[in-house]
Amino acid sequence: MGELPVMARGESFIGKGADAAHLNTILWRRDGPEIASPEHGSLTWGAAQAGIAAGVADAVAGEVIAAADCDDLALIAAVWVNPDATDAELVYVNNRAATLAAVAAGLQGLPRVPDVAAARHPPVSPCYTAPEVYQPPDAR
Repeated sequence: MGELPVMARGESFIGKGADAAHLNTILWRRDGPEIASPEHGSLTWGAAQAGIAAGVADAVAGEVIAAADCDDLALIAAVWVNPDATDAELVYVNNRAATLAAVAAGLQGLPRVPDVAAARHPPVSPCYTAPEVYQPPDAR
């Protein structure tokens, strides 16, 4: 089969007019970041998924998503639970809040491109803080 990336996103537009096909795909390796233990599986497929469902319900109840639009919408959520996680209640609560926040941000068009550009020095994530001064690989 050859070398495959861990994940590949693809897009294709084939044909013309009303009969054309416009398709987006995500293809990933099954041996990529997978469930590390039965406990990790329980947190991912239990607490995290329940939190996501509740977060969507919170978005509807709080009118972030109009209830009248629900039958016309679909949501894909990519969830990751740290294999070291141990607290099901905290995994549930965090995923619930994160889902509501992500849906609201998406509907507000956040983050905006100028804000992303302004925050690039240094970029920060929960897992990494980049150095204050960035040097491209060819400048080192």
